[in-house]
Amino acid sequence: MAEATTRKTSTTANLIQRIITAVIAIPPVVGLIVVGGVPFIILVTVFAALAVIEMVFILRHRVFFFVLSLFYIGVPMTMLLILRESPLGLIWVALIVAVTWVTDTMAFIGGRLFGKTPLSPTISPNKTREGAVIGYVSGCVAALLTLAATGYLSASALLIPILGPIAAILGDLFESYIKRRFHTKDSHPPGFNILPGHGGVMDRIDGLLFVSVFCFLFAVLIGLH
Repeated sequence: MAEATTRKTSTTANLIQRIITAVIAIPPVVGLIVVGGVPFIILVTVFAALAVIEMVFILRHRVFFFVLSLFYIGVPMTMLLILRESPLGLIWVALIVAVTWVTDTMAFIGGRLFGKTPLSPTISPNKTREGAVIGYVSGCVAALLTLAATGYLSASALLIPILGPIAAILGDLFESYIKRRFHTKDSHPPGFNILPGHGGVMDRIDGLLFVSVFCFLFAVLIGLH
């Protein structure tokens, strides 16, 4: 009983931290996304650099894995920048951010409220199937609303709400695998947590990396019509 109460208290405190961080961080981030150009490039570059620093911490200076991490972070972030500079750049970035953040946030909340069945115990014991389903459905709805609001809801575009949230969940699981593989609980080094309530910058962009790749390939092969 005491353990359950402690876990509930910890979850509530973590959720409050996440909400405060979101309230502070989301407005300027959204503003820079809308502005685009150099300000957006700087934003993406800063997040990528912080993520690389965290990967150095996780991988404990293993050179081979560090080089791989540059591709793991750098390639998707470059794709994100390319998409933002395309004619429908603002719509693409809005889709990527909406799918990633809504899927991740609702999976977290849903898992804490209703989670009972582990999603992948060997990778991340705290993630649940119930949370993943809630996150997936929420991500689908977020993508559909974004497409509808921008006037680009079409038969081919439906692949984004169908597959986008899956990419976000896989990105989250992949980062969890890396942390477990290298015996690290949080991605940020001690004293370097700039996003209270989160495990680090990587926890905020792990799903975004996968969703960016998915949307970039979708844009190249199909595009929004």
